[in-house]
Formats: sequence, structure tokens, C-alpha cells
Amino acid sequence: MSEGNHSSTKLMTGIVVAVVGLVSAAGIVFANRSSHPVNISLQPGINTPRPALAAHISYRGKSGKNALDLLKTQVHVSTRQSSYGEYVDSIDGVQSGSDGKYWAMYVNGRQVPVAANSYITHDGDDIEWKFE
Repeated sequence: MSEGNHSSTKLMTGIVVAVVGLVSAAGIVFANRSSHPVNISLQPGINTPRPALAAHISYRGKSGKNALDLLKTQVHVSTRQSSYGEYVDSIDGVQSGSDGKYWAMYVNGRQVPVAANSYITHDGDDIEWKFE
């Protein structure tokens, strides 16, 4: 084998090892993500420094877990306490009260009139947050 072919083989081997390492690392990252993926719909940002605002977030319920705890595993959430429980004040920086809109929680298509930490989900529940 000539010196040039040997160098090319070493280079190709190094590239293959690097690619396999990156693919493995990506697999580990995705495997460690929640088994309840969140779907986020975007709308153009209005009067905000962000290019887009999350306007709709949905995920599946998990028996015994409350809707707020599941939401917090997917996005950054700020809450406020009230006499009725813990309410979502902002999601990923989108603040309730902006442009007269608030975060509303829906379960299986119906708005839920309880605090997010009070609603205990069931496997298969369709949980949605709408900025309306």
C-alpha cells in the first residue's frame, strides 16, 4: 500500500469514527427526551423581540401526573399562586395578558376550569394550551 493510500485510509477511518460518535450521541439525547412529545404551533411575533410566539402547545397525559408538571417537562413555564391553585402565567416567555390574551388549558377538546396543578391526567388525555 502506498503512503498516500495509507493516509487516505486513516482519514476515512477517522471520519467514519467521528460520524458514528455523533450519531450515537444524538441517539442518546433523543432517547432521554420525554416519551410525551410536545407539539408547538407558531404565529408571527407582534411587538416582541422574538421572531415567533408559541400560540398552541399540546402533549399527552400520563396517569397520575398533573397537567402542569407534564407541561414543565416540555417548555419553560412561569406560574402564579391563587386561592384556587397554581396557574400558568407564561410559557417560553409568552406572558398572559399580552394583547388581552391568556393561556387556557384544554383537555380532550374542552377548556378545564381548574388550576393546572390540580388536573390529574390520564394516559391518552390530549392536553392543549392555547394563547387566546
